[in-house]
Parts: sequence; C-alpha cells; structure tokens
Amino acid sequence: MLLETRALNVQLACVWEATARKAGNVHRFADFAELTYLDFLRSALAIGPELGRAESRSLGETILAAVQATRRVVSTNTNLGIVLLLAPLAKVPDKIPLGRGIAQVLAETTLADAQAAFAAI
Repeated sequence: MLLETRALNVQLACVWEATARKAGNVHRFADFAELTYLDFLRSALAIGPELGRAESRSLGETILAAVQATRRVVSTNTNLGIVLLLAPLAKVPDKIPLGRGIAQVLAETTLADAQAAFAAI
C-alpha cells in the first residue's frame, strides 16, 4: 500500500471513531471542558503520516512517533488507544496476509519496542 494511502486510511479510521456518538465520551455533538471533538480531528491528522511509515521502522518507534505527533497538536494524549490498535496493523506489509502479518509483527517486538511504547504512555 502506498505510504499516502496507508496514512489516509489511518486518518479516516480515527475520524470515524471520533465522530461516532458514544455515551460519556467526546463526539461530534459533545465536547468536554478541556477536550473537544476538534482535538480528536487534529490528532487523527497528526498520526496519519507516522503510521503511514510504520512498515519501515520498529513498532515501538511508530507508537512513540505517533503520540509525539499528537502532543504537538493537542495538549492531551487523545488517541493512545487507537495508536496502540492501529500501529501493528499499519506495520504489516501489503504482500503478507493481515492475520499472519500481525502475528509476525507482534512476535518480532523487542524490549526497545516496549520501552518506546511505555514512553508514549
């Protein structure tokens, strides 16, 4: 998948997730005092390029880079959960079936990946 396509798919998934009405959560029709729907949209745009590059770097580096990109545009960690979900998916090369690819990505994680993910949290 082209880098740009992967990045756009990540952004779209994040926008859909943020837009869905969820009781007790921020969505298109409900903001919190210090966390808004716009924060989630900014965050979606910020992580797209980082997850678009996931195939070419370690899982931990991708997670940390995505969270750092988020923090450059909003003051809270708005999308840590979706980054943790999407980063392994984004790292799977197109030529490998997704199920097998995710298993491979997770099997190849290292202590450095865990440390980077911990830093992101």
